[in-house]
Amino acid sequence: MNANRRDLFTLMLAFGLAVAGFAFCVWNIVDASAVPCLTIGCSMQHSFTLGGISLWWFGAGAFTLLGLCAVTGFAAAGRFFSGIMLAGDCALLLLMAVSATCLGCLVIALLLGAEYALFCRAAPHTGILSAALLLIWSACLLMVAGQLVQEAASPWPIASPAHPAQVRAHIYFSPSCGACRMLVRGMPDAEAAQIAWFPVAEHEDDIPVVAAMREALARGATLKEAMNAAQEIPPCGRWEKLVLLPLQIRLWINRGHVLQGGRDALPYVTVYGLPQALLSGQRTRPAGNQPLDAPALPFLDIDTLGECKGGTALPCPEPGLP
Repeated sequence: MNANRRDLFTLMLAFGLAVAGFAFCVWNIVDASAVPCLTIGCSMQHSFTLGGISLWWFGAGAFTLLGLCAVTGFAAAGRFFSGIMLAGDCALLLLMAVSATCLGCLVIALLLGAEYALFCRAAPHTGILSAALLLIWSACLLMVAGQLVQEAASPWPIASPAHPAQVRAHIYFSPSCGACRMLVRGMPDAEAAQIAWFPVAEHEDDIPVVAAMREALARGATLKEAMNAAQEIPPCGRWEKLVLLPLQIRLWINRGHVLQGGRDALPYVTVYGLPQALLSGQRTRPAGNQPLDAPALPFLDIDTLGECKGGTALPCPEPGLP
C-alpha cells in the first residue's frame, strides 16, 4: 500500500470514528437515560455545562469538525484541532479522577485519542509534543479507567436478607476488630438478619477467618455463631492463600468502599431511612398549648462519636475489648 492509499485509508477511518463520536454525543443529548452507565458519575457529568451549554453539545461540534477535516483531506488541521481537544480531555479526565467517573466520558476520551493518533499518522510531526500529549492523556485515561472499575465493582456481603427491600443497614466489619465483634455478639439475631454484612480484612490473617465464617453460614449458622466458631482458625500457608485469592479480591473491594466513605475505621455503618432508635427518646409536653418538643436523644453523646480515641488509622487500638 503506497503512502497516498495509506493516508486515504487513515482519513477514512478518522471520518468513521468522528461519525461514531457525533452519534454517541447526540444519543446522550436526546436520551441520556438510555445510555448504559456503570457508576453514579454519569448523571453528574450530564448536568455539567460550560456557559450553560452541555458538554455533549461541545462534543458533537468537535467530532463534526474532525469529520470535516478527515473528509476534506486536511490532515494537518485535523491533527491540530484534535490535539487541542485531547488536551482539554486531559483536564476533564482529571476532573473525573477527583469527583466521579463516567463511562460515556471514557468512550469519548478513547475516540478523541484514536482521532489524534490517526491524524498524526496521516500528517506526521517530528516534534515531541505529540508524544508527550499522548503520554499524559494515556496516564489520565488509565487512572480514571481504574477508578471506574473500582467504583463499578459491587461490595460483597457475607450475609444479607434474601430481598434487597428488607435491608435496613449496611455494616462493614472485620473479625479482628474488637468493636466489630462486640457489635455482632451484642445484636439480637432478628435484627442482625435485617442487615447486610460486608467483611473487610484488617490483617492478612482475617482472610481464612472470613472463609471459615462463610462456610459456617452456608451450614445454617447465624453470623454470631459463625464469628465465634471462626476465631480460632490458624493462619493459612502459601497454597491456601492462593486458593483464597478470589475471596481476598472481594475483601479488597469491600475495603475500597469503606475508604470511599471517607473513613478508615471499622465498623463502618450506613443506614437506610431514620433509625427507630433515634426517635426513642422521651418527649416532653411544654406548658400551654405549645407543640411537642423534638424527640430527645439522651443516649447520643456527640463527644464520643467518630473514630476511636487512639487515632484514625485502621485498625484502631482497642484495649480491653474482647
